[in-house]
Amino acid sequence: IPEEVIVINNNAIIKRKFLKKIFIHKLISDIKPYAIMDCPNLIEIVVDEKNNDYCSIDGNLYSKDKTVLIRYAIGKLERTFSIPQGVVSIAENAFWGCQNLELIKIPSTLKSVGIAAFAACVNLREIEFHDGVVKIGPCAFAGCVSLNNIKLPLGEEKEKNTISIPDFNN
Repeated sequence: IPEEVIVINNNAIIKRKFLKKIFIHKLISDIKPYAIMDCPNLIEIVVDEKNNDYCSIDGNLYSKDKTVLIRYAIGKLERTFSIPQGVVSIAENAFWGCQNLELIKIPSTLKSVGIAAFAACVNLREIEFHDGVVKIGPCAFAGCVSLNNIKLPLGEEKEKNTISIPDFNN
């Protein structure tokens, strides 16, 4: 990404079949939710340590304070991913299109899940939320056709324990 770029807009990095690594330089201050899309072989997002807004942990993109998981590098081959303790929010579209993950482990610190956060994760089979989660955005699991075990946080109202997962096979 050229040094003069400070914002990565939606659809800036899209359908890059052979892209394996992205380097976020120190001046980038805004990455839109749909900036990195449909890059099936992306295995690493590296952030310059001098960047004031973002950081990288194990090749995934986080807010600088490590409380928001912004983008998972969807080309990773791991079947299980544990979101680090301290993450409070999963950003909109964070795991969109991940084909390999089957199990995602959620930390007890998580409070919210963004719109379409896990959409199109076709092999995701299991996810368990702790009681601290207060918001799961619309379409969070759209297209998760293999999802057969989801534990939602307890709440006072029945609606807090109910989620619909679209069945795209019918």
